[in-house]
Amino acid sequence: MTTGIRTLLKFNLKYYRRHAVLAILCTMGICLGVGIIVAVELINSSALASFASSVEFLGGKATHSIISGYGRVDEKLFASIWKHPSVQVASPVIDVMATSLETGDESIRFLGIDPFLDGELRSFTPSQGGTEPSAFIEFLSGPVPGIYLTGAVMDKFNLHEGNTITVLTAGLEKKVKILGRIPGANEGLLTENLAIMDISAAQDVFGKTGYLDRIDIILKGDAEKFRADLPDALRLTDASTQKSTLTAMLYSFQLNLAAMSLLALFVGTFLIYNFSMFSVLSRREDMSLLLTLGTDNRGLVAAFLLESILLGAVGSVLGILFGYAIAWWSIAKVSSTITDLYFYIQTAKIELTLHIALIGIAVGFLATLIGTGLPALEVAFTPPILGLKRQSIEDRAHNLKRVLFVLGLLCFLLSLASAWASRFSIFWGFASAFAMTLAFALFTPGILSPLCHILGTWLRKGFRSLEGFLAARTIRASLSRTSISVAALAVALSMTVGVDTMIYSFRNSVDAWLEGSLQGDLYISPATTKWDHPLPEKLMEDLAKNPQIQDVERYSTHEVYLEGKPVRLRIVDAAVLERHSRFVFLRGKEDPWTALKKGAVFISEPLSFRFNLKPGDTVDLQTPEGSRSFPIASVVRDYSSDQGTLHIDRIVYEQIWRDPRVQSVAIFMKPGVSPEPVRRSIINDFPGLDRTIVSNTKMKENVLVIFDKTFAPTATLKGVSLMVALLGVATALMAILLERSREIAVLGYLGLTPGETSKMNVYQALIMGLAAYLISVVCGIILTFIIVYAINYRSFGWSIDIYVNPWVFARTFVLTGIACVIASLYPSIKLSRTPVAGIVSDE
Repeated sequence: MTTGIRTLLKFNLKYYRRHAVLAILCTMGICLGVGIIVAVELINSSALASFASSVEFLGGKATHSIISGYGRVDEKLFASIWKHPSVQVASPVIDVMATSLETGDESIRFLGIDPFLDGELRSFTPSQGGTEPSAFIEFLSGPVPGIYLTGAVMDKFNLHEGNTITVLTAGLEKKVKILGRIPGANEGLLTENLAIMDISAAQDVFGKTGYLDRIDIILKGDAEKFRADLPDALRLTDASTQKSTLTAMLYSFQLNLAAMSLLALFVGTFLIYNFSMFSVLSRREDMSLLLTLGTDNRGLVAAFLLESILLGAVGSVLGILFGYAIAWWSIAKVSSTITDLYFYIQTAKIELTLHIALIGIAVGFLATLIGTGLPALEVAFTPPILGLKRQSIEDRAHNLKRVLFVLGLLCFLLSLASAWASRFSIFWGFASAFAMTLAFALFTPGILSPLCHILGTWLRKGFRSLEGFLAARTIRASLSRTSISVAALAVALSMTVGVDTMIYSFRNSVDAWLEGSLQGDLYISPATTKWDHPLPEKLMEDLAKNPQIQDVERYSTHEVYLEGKPVRLRIVDAAVLERHSRFVFLRGKEDPWTALKKGAVFISEPLSFRFNLKPGDTVDLQTPEGSRSFPIASVVRDYSSDQGTLHIDRIVYEQIWRDPRVQSVAIFMKPGVSPEPVRRSIINDFPGLDRTIVSNTKMKENVLVIFDKTFAPTATLKGVSLMVALLGVATALMAILLERSREIAVLGYLGLTPGETSKMNVYQALIMGLAAYLISVVCGIILTFIIVYAINYRSFGWSIDIYVNPWVFARTFVLTGIACVIASLYPSIKLSRTPVAGIVSDE
């Protein structure tokens, strides 16, 4: 480091001592932006790592698993797999999620295995030599099914060997006995609540008699040759394939989180720019004097960039710590959302890796360099004589308004073009959103200046408010700084308005879909339906005979594979739904229900989008009879899964799959019959169903609870972006206060009291907030259409009807006003305590 740069850094250090608050605000902007990026990276990587470690641990030494292409493996196929010459070890597995009365809402993973075949695969498999003989016999054939349970679960819920717990399957109570802790297991490696039981007991408890969930194997031959020998209905998979499948399923979910985190960084960059420009402007006279006295211009720029990089380093390090805290706080919610929507994962552990830390540092430095680029050019190319003229930069800012407006128009057109191009890639959708926000940011100076003139005149003539008039004039006179802060706040607010309107529209669209899909009076729908717990056949027989019931719609859903990708196969009673439901048919035949009953299928909108399918096409599905083609009758609106859903009539399904299991039912009462007596009758005959039999209203509420939980991370990211923008408002007010202190002091000599000057400062914040709000309303509405049609649809395949919620705009307006007043408090207090004589004596 040269002596000149070292001297300049000392000079700059004194500046930061005088303006420590501004430096802290800028550092916080970097910290918040970097923190959200790091938090999202930590959450995404931790969720996948948790899934991978679970698969690896539970898989043991297994090299591959055999799963079904249609939801279940016939146990009769196991013998041929076991005897295949390429298979060294094979073990049948039942893998089920369930809850119990003793553990509440906390789920337990039940692994049903054959202890005589499984010992070579998993170290924690009970064996005759490794456990007490009596316990092993009870594990195999006890009067009550025996389980070995994770020690952590036993300790957490005060469970002991010999205790009986009540497992809830489809809401019905099944008793199992704890034989002890999982034998031979390293508790530190067990990242989830796990129970081990004999496979025949697991089949009986969970209604899977005759079926397996998978077969774990150790291959000793060529995997591709073995794959070719498998029946068409079976698929060979390994841990890496399972992880890549989950990664593909989570892609859109994680991409949207990442986009929101980039928004926080985008807004933070405005704040960095705002502070950096102010740090240049407030030192223009000093810098110009140094240049006049012979200081090297390049050295001055290097010193300025170096101080910004140091500030960025501090902000990045703090941002990494902040991101870790955010990830630690929110990982449980995100894991729960992934479990509800995609695949079960235990709450992941947060692990800060060097790779993620380097990402945080890189984006922090990049944002800092972008934010300080223009101010550095200002230092490099401004002639020294202009730096001595305080008004020169403001004159230039006003002259640039038209240029910026033209650039904004170009960004606006680029945004529209990117929105059109989003049909080719989702990244163009995100580019469209960012280009639109940048366009309105560039529009801000051209909008702010005339708006302040109009507001100032209106406040002076309409309300006779001198403080308001002076505030508007001051904002207009300091356009180079205030426009940046207003732009940052407008960007954050516009994304708030856009995202909130999208969520409101989405929620109303889902609600309208539920109104059409859920017409039953009562629903027996366990929360664990997606874990494949069938309802008892006796219940179905009783419901069919009940004279008070008009119709019963039997419902099941299973995971199948279409072109190697998982989708949901939904089995419905077409005849019942035709009479009672109001499906939204987006495309298809005039009489789709007749086609469904004849063997066609409905496909959901996401499935149509993902696989480019339309009515008249066919889909090939694996069945127990081999691959079969099903014609597509219609594309229907369905928000239950972004992976895609196929609807098939139950009669057709049972004929082909020979599977009568039912997971949930909708009960339609006869006209004039109250559902409550029927509900009580069902509960009396099947104790335990009181937890799972719900009314129509409650059923919809349960679905909407999952919906709201899905968007909880978005609300957090949106709030941080708004916080960053409000820091920009505080920074701008401090800039105006410090740079125009002489003018404010003169106003004090002319009779403006400290209270009135503080009031003027509050007016400035409110006017800036109002300007940002008005810009954000227009930008936010446009962004809503971009988010819905160019991002959401391209991410998930769902079309959404746009609903405008006036409360979103009213709430945003009120919160903006309150936040701007709060942001003005410190500058106002500082202004009221600043002695006028001290300021003017500098003159």
